[in-house]
Amino acid sequence: MGPLIALAMVALPGGVHGDADSTVPVGKARRLAAVLDERRVPHEMHLYAGADHVFDANRSPGSAGQDAWARTVAFLRAH
Repeated sequence: MGPLIALAMVALPGGVHGDADSTVPVGKARRLAAVLDERRVPHEMHLYAGADHVFDANRSPGSAGQDAWARTVAFLRAH
């Protein structure tokens, strides 16, 4: 297991990712989610259509960023 997977198993509760991310390819996010699934690590993965990197900086009402933050907070409260 690589160091990023080990870190993710401890520190990455929920995955929110833009499917048009130009910094971190969506395939890497999917691969990380698959590894977490295999290891039965609680997590969630939600992809946002057309969203690029740091899309969650915009948290205006109804935005993908607002939804991403709400999902992250809900996950943290549940776990």
